[in-house]
Amino acid sequence: MNGEGATVGSGRTVGESRTAVRTDGGGGGLDRLLDLVSSHRRRYALYYLRKNEAATVDELAEQLATNRETVSESPSTEQLNRARGALIHTVLPRLQAAGCIEYDRRSGTIRYRQPTQSLTTVLDVCSELESAPMESE
Repeated sequence: MNGEGATVGSGRTVGESRTAVRTDGGGGGLDRLLDLVSSHRRRYALYYLRKNEAATVDELAEQLATNRETVSESPSTEQLNRARGALIHTVLPRLQAAGCIEYDRRSGTIRYRQPTQSLTTVLDVCSELESAPMESE
């Protein structure tokens, strides 16, 4: 292997040797990682936290509501409440359980933890795909 990557196959790895992810079902790491980023709210939360390192629940809710639900700069109160509820009840607990963030419920502060190389790579790819124009099928 030349460090550039490998062909995907049973028991083979993808990526550089220091960031290899098993593709033969071993450990389920790839499945867990892809499941984690399958939600647009979790992805956008991770993008924002990766860029800013820390945020409050209210700040992150505003970013999620603005990025996903509005074309204007100010989301409605309903959109903010929906984003905040999703963060508190589903997004943050899931990201915390995965070890991606530290969430202090008392202060409402969220901190991005040092990500694995695999998470960084997947987020980079997701971000690039989401910013690219849609190709017609």
